[in-house]
Amino acid sequence: MLRRAALLSCLFPIALSSAACDSGSADTTSGEASAATSEDATTGTGTGTATAEATTAEATTAEATTAETTLDGTADATDSADATTTDTTDGGFVSTDMIMGCGTECDIWNPADCPTGEKCTAVACEIGSNAWDTNVCRPVDGDKNEGDDCMGAGTDGNDDCAAGLMCWDADATTGLGTCISFCIGSPTAPNCPNESQLCAQANDGTLPICLDECDPLSADCPQTDDLCIPNPGEPGFVCVLDASGGMSPYGTPCNGPNEDDNSCNQGLICIPSESVPETDCGSSPGCCSPICDLSSSDPCPGQGQMCLPFYDTPVPNYGDVGICAIPN
Repeated sequence: MLRRAALLSCLFPIALSSAACDSGSADTTSGEASAATSEDATTGTGTGTATAEATTAEATTAEATTAETTLDGTADATDSADATTTDTTDGGFVSTDMIMGCGTECDIWNPADCPTGEKCTAVACEIGSNAWDTNVCRPVDGDKNEGDDCMGAGTDGNDDCAAGLMCWDADATTGLGTCISFCIGSPTAPNCPNESQLCAQANDGTLPICLDECDPLSADCPQTDDLCIPNPGEPGFVCVLDASGGMSPYGTPCNGPNEDDNSCNQGLICIPSESVPETDCGSSPGCCSPICDLSSSDPCPGQGQMCLPFYDTPVPNYGDVGICAIPN
């Protein structure tokens, strides 16, 4: 899943408040999963899935009122009791906002699936999650277009972008972000209104967003604090929110290929731990390792590592892109 540093910082800003899921319902929709591309990486990264799952599970104890369902199906509120919640975010783009909000589910590919005055957008519904995992209807509270500054609250889906867009990369303090478009078409034939962008189908398809294409060897994203990582929806690389906080250099454990690509520092992605010969990687499914230039003689950092082609089958514009890994 996409993860953000404000995604961890917010794949995204830090939420200042928490919204309850459907106050009249006892059900919440949950579960993030990663979106994968169809092309395989030589190292076994499979594809370039950008993930945003929380890298740690943090249990916090709080006074909470619990609801107990009786045999007749009604819910009775009990006295407050200590409750422990654990962040179990899985795969894709993640936001550090920790905002949780649910509502009427909708089809993100069908603009007419919500009532008049509402729009289908992506939210984080799983309790304790900071990754977009569900598509629900939210009020249209503005008419900002793609590229316009916007006000967003992170992962609760409330912003002032027009229908078909969401507020992306909102600042943790100010809430100021930029409106970006959801993909159009269908999951099997995705497109973007802006032809210079690629459709990134992240978080098990609940976050199909149009992102700027980039060159991982030059880190040429318009926003200098974005990462250039493998597109989770199709061949190529896209600019994604940096969830690393600059704290995940080479050899840092991560949640595995196609799970945590935007949690490694700039220029690195998460690959299978057996391809990274560092002690800390042994017990982790993945570890951060550098993207490399196949045409360069620069060495890889790990003993036994080589610069191997990222894609088994060459992809236009990415023929020199490799990954530092130990050959299988």
